[in-house]
Parts: sequence; C-alpha cells; structure tokens
Amino acid sequence: MARLLIGKDAEKEFKNIPFNTISMRIHEMSKDLLEQLIFRIHHSQFPISIQLDESTDINSMCHLVAFVRFVEDDSVVDEFLFCLETTGRTRGIDIFHPFSSFLVSNNIPWTKVGPICTDGAPAMLGHRSGCIALVKDVASHIIATHCAIHKYALAVKTMPQELKIVLDSTVI
Repeated sequence: MARLLIGKDAEKEFKNIPFNTISMRIHEMSKDLLEQLIFRIHHSQFPISIQLDESTDINSMCHLVAFVRFVEDDSVVDEFLFCLETTGRTRGIDIFHPFSSFLVSNNIPWTKVGPICTDGAPAMLGHRSGCIALVKDVASHIIATHCAIHKYALAVKTMPQELKIVLDSTVI
C-alpha cells in the first residue's frame, strides 16, 4: 500500500516498522475517533437515532453493526458507531447485550436514545424476545422502525417484473 501511495522508498521504510507498532497506532486512532464521536453524541441536545444490523461474515462470525444519527450545530450528522462481535448466534438477546453494553460503557443513557431502525428479522423485531422488545423493557419510549430499503428488498422478491420496473424508477 505504501508503494502505491508514496513510492518504493516508503515501502522499504514501512517494512522496517514492527507490525505491532502499526497495529497499536491504528488501535489508538480508532479509540480517539470513538471518544470524539461519543463526546459529540453527549453534547447533542436531541436524542440520537440508531440503525442496527447483524451480519455473519465468511468465517461464520456474527457482528452487530450500528450507525448513529444526531443533530450537531443545526445539521444532521450520520456516523459509523461500532461493529461488535457477538456470541455467534443471532437471537434478540445476543444482539441486545452488546448494544446495551456499548451504551453503558460509553455513558450513553437510554434516555438519550431515540428511534432505532432495523431490518425486519425476528431477532430484531420479535415481539417477545427480539432485540427491540428487550430494548423496550429498559426504555419504553423508544420507537422501532423497519428500514425502508429492507422493505423494498422484501417487496421486490415476489413482485411481477412490470411493477418492479415502476418501483425501481421511484426508489432511485
């Protein structure tokens, strides 16, 4: 990467740096960016909204990904919040615990959390044991929404081609 961006001399210099030094530096920068984001979230005068999605990678590792939206200086800000490894299962409780732990460890009270947007998976929206049901047990004010893009994807699976063409032109 250094050779492509900076040149062959830079590549040689980078090879002399121990890998753990680079890894440590990346970790420090990531931590600093997260701290800055948390600071901005704390200072937003309005509740934040969260978009949550769970995903399984090619190694069968489950991850919980979150994006945050908040108001800062009269503008709406969208930022990547976290990607956390989960227990390897995608039940509501397996999604709720890392999410809740993240909020607690970063001193973000549930009262600061507004709407949460998810896909329509039962693990997310299940009435009794889905993540949102568990969230509502601790923060009944939170409203959950089903992501419009996920709804669109579900709708086009069974839609006749003639109607899909019309829907495609209106969504784009």
